[in-house]
Order: sequence, then structure tokens, then C-alpha cells
Amino acid sequence: KTCSKVYEVENINNEEERIKKINPDLMVVSGWRQIVKSKIYSIPKLGTIGFHPSPLPKGRGPAPIINSILQGWSKSAVTMFYVDEGLDSGDIIGRENFDILEDDYASDVYDKVTHSGIDLVDKFFTSVLDGSAPRDAQNEDEATFFKKPSIRDNEIDVESETPEKIYRKIRALSYPYLGAFIKIGNKK
Repeated sequence: KTCSKVYEVENINNEEERIKKINPDLMVVSGWRQIVKSKIYSIPKLGTIGFHPSPLPKGRGPAPIINSILQGWSKSAVTMFYVDEGLDSGDIIGRENFDILEDDYASDVYDKVTHSGIDLVDKFFTSVLDGSAPRDAQNEDEATFFKKPSIRDNEIDVESETPEKIYRKIRALSYPYLGAFIKIGNKK
């Protein structure tokens, strides 16, 4: 099967009529910052699949690349899953693990996420289309959640933060993100 069109939208939950008109077999969401409502994810005959750059159920929620580096993770993964109305809580199709090295910056981890996602598509997309893909329920007792960072979190506090934390912050918030900074007086 081939995909005839790709649609980019601002808010998936406002697109019910368009999605019903398209009548898709499958919907794929990746890098999404919204919880997809059941009225949307249940439209495609084969469901809706998503990708999250953490080893779900660990690391649900926002900014997984930033947060995994900030928390000093040495291992992470991309998880391919069936979307449900929860926060990254749907049944797992597969997971592709990767290492986060001590000198990896955000863009390095982002590249690993991209390659891992491609590997997951290669391994599981055919089985998703023919209905034979795995559906492993997540263990809610093992679920952890990342906090949503704010721009205030980008500031380095040389008085209270350890050198290790400062180094992780610099790496985590580097390109393609806004970067960490030190404020001296009113100057960054």
C-alpha cells in the first residue's frame, strides 16, 4: 500500500470532518504535542499509531529528548504504540533502544530518535497494515512522567547547580532548542 497524501494540521482534534471525509485506513502521529481525542483516533479502520522517544511507559509526556538528557539517562528508546486518549499510554507495538552518550547533545539524540523511528517503521509497518502487529498493554505501575519545561528552566544557576547538572542542561537545551544561558545582571 502507498500513502497518497500527507496532511499537516495545527490541532488534530479540530479535524474530525476532514478525517472522516478522507476515511483513512491508518493515521500516524509523530512529534505531536496534543492528546488525540477518541473521536479522532478511532476513525481509521486500522487505528492510529504514534511514536514517543522514550521507553514507554517510562518517560511519558512532554520534551522527552530534553528531559532524558537532563535526568542523566544513558539509555533510551523510541516506542511505537497505538494511540489512545491517555498521555502516551496506548498498547505498545515495538521499541527501538539506543544509548545516550555523555557527550551527546540534543541534536545527537534527535538523530538517534529519527533512525530508531525509521527502524520501527521497517520492522512493524507491514504488520500494522495487515492487523498482526503486537499490542502489548503498558504496565501503569511502571509509568513515569516528564515535566513540561519552561524557558525559565534554560537559565543556569552557577550558585546552586552542580557542574554535572550544568553540563546536562547545556547539552539538553542545545540546538534544535533555544539553549541554556547564564544571566549576569540583566544580560544573558
